[in-house]
Amino acid sequence: MDDGSFVYKLFTDYLKPTVEAYCVENKIPFKILLTMDNAPRHPRAVVGMYKEINVVFLPGNTSCLLQPMDQGAVSTFKSYYLRNTLRMAINAIGKDTSEWDGKSKLKDFWKAYFILDAIKNIRDSWKEISTATLKGAWKALMPSLPDNWEGTQASVNEVAEDVLNMAIELEIEQEDVTEMLQSHDKPPTYEELFLIDEQRRSFLEVELTRHRVDAHQVEMTTKDLQRYIELVDEAAAGFERIDPNFERSSTVSRMLSDSISCYKEIHHERKRRSVQQASLLRYLSKQPRWSQS
Repeated sequence: MDDGSFVYKLFTDYLKPTVEAYCVENKIPFKILLTMDNAPRHPRAVVGMYKEINVVFLPGNTSCLLQPMDQGAVSTFKSYYLRNTLRMAINAIGKDTSEWDGKSKLKDFWKAYFILDAIKNIRDSWKEISTATLKGAWKALMPSLPDNWEGTQASVNEVAEDVLNMAIELEIEQEDVTEMLQSHDKPPTYEELFLIDEQRRSFLEVELTRHRVDAHQVEMTTKDLQRYIELVDEAAAGFERIDPNFERSSTVSRMLSDSISCYKEIHHERKRRSVQQASLLRYLSKQPRWSQS
């Protein structure tokens, strides 16, 4: 699949249904303005494909000046991602660790840092992006938006300071961290893009080999669902039992319950189907059987 086909499929299979569901959920009109870079890999076929989505291509050679994500949003996100990653590394090493053990544990941390960890980190880092940062990113295309650049820049500077302090704790050279933070505002070079593509190809080959060797797939059983739901409920009840602050413990209890609501729905639906199936089997077992003569 080439880049154009991938973008087309992403547009039809993901973007349209996702934003439509978002509009329905938030009770707002399904009218979307989508700005895209003027790049060969972005197919023009998406223009006019859906009347609800107005696709506008930015003028050539202006993306770095107009593209909203390039106006501080991406660099801010990368800073949050780096801070969260370093925080995870510090937690993995622990405070009461010798210099030798610390270096060994840091290597173990990076070896155990899988794609799923990166995805979770991306999710958490993106949640930290403020509304002010996103509005500031659109300022070049929508001058009417309020200008809060100073507040956004102060937030970025605070994150950069946190990153530097964490780097010192991990014994990382300050110059290396500063260079990394400054690189967030720069587009990748052709050499870096080539290296990324090579790493991607190498990773795909490793993944294909691994899947051929191990075809095991994790299964979410109803029994396991019930067990872990009960554990969360038990933890919530435990906080309410040991915490004299009722408001705090009840808030935590509600948050825990809400956080696993999707699993509770799955468990409830499975039990409902199980009851229906059992009722059907009982009904069929009571029906007279006609013997063939």
